[in-house]
Amino acid sequence: LISAPAGGRTPASKQVNDFCKRSDDSAAAAPVNLENEAGHATASYDFVFDDFDPKMLDSYRAFGQADEPDFVSEIIDLFIATTLPHLTEMRLALEQSDHALLEHHAHALRGGSASIGLRGVAEAAKRLEHFAQSKDLDSARPLFIALAKAWAGIEATLKSERSQCLPDVDVLPRVESIARPTA
Repeated sequence: LISAPAGGRTPASKQVNDFCKRSDDSAAAAPVNLENEAGHATASYDFVFDDFDPKMLDSYRAFGQADEPDFVSEIIDLFIATTLPHLTEMRLALEQSDHALLEHHAHALRGGSASIGLRGVAEAAKRLEHFAQSKDLDSARPLFIALAKAWAGIEATLKSERSQCLPDVDVLPRVESIARPTA
């Protein structure tokens, strides 16, 4: 997993702003900046970014073992850890007009989000992938910005779901048996 900075994770809002800001001063790059793209960020879509179906994660719970109660937590952690790099690469792809890079990372995000029930993210990624294939970055840019703005809420939803993954068991007997010396 991606290591967090000392003192914990960077706040999601800072992460969104960081990956949506221009990464260099190259004149050839078209910045993807939330503050500069306000008109585009207000575009409306016929889906909701945070559309989440928890039944997908419930199906993974069936695979978990009694001695591995945090299987779903690991899936959520892995998805969160890999999503920010995908979003960062998509931002770079848009800045550099790299259709193939955008398509690759949108496709990866589409599969990952669909596999854990994030239907809205999967739909946005599907459309970004389509825009990349048709070389329509003018349509991809506002969709990406809207997705980036929605990420903090989506991440919070996943973390809330993750907190429900921990078993409601009394761990004291297990701790005592581990700490007890054997004869």
